Amino acid sequence: MKKLLMAFGMFAATYLLLSIDLDGKTIFQHLYKSTSPLTVSLQRSIEGMMGRSYDGTREVGKQLFNNSLPQAKTPTVVVPKNFKAPEESLSEAERSELNSLIKNYSR
Repeated sequence: MKKLLMAFGMFAATYLLLSIDLDGKTIFQHLYKSTSPLTVSLQRSIEGMMGRSYDGTREVGKQLFNNSLPQAKTPTVVVPKNFKAPEESLSEAERSELNSLIKNYSR
């Protein structure tokens, strides 16, 4: 608890010190004017690195996901040009038996 109060006290003292007015501007504004080009450059380079890092991580994640999927191989079926499907005629009894087999199988 003592450290927390000490940290808050240091923050308040620093804030008050940087708020002192010199020539119509605070000390913070004078410091910011001289350090802003460096901080803007630093911020842009960090954002660029983070963006590249994020894009690279996203790409690795995609590759891991895609590699975890099973390879789908579609069978290639070669059908001759003159192929004709056989014509079958089923009796009504055979048709109802097949329908009942299908119904039982799909349960």
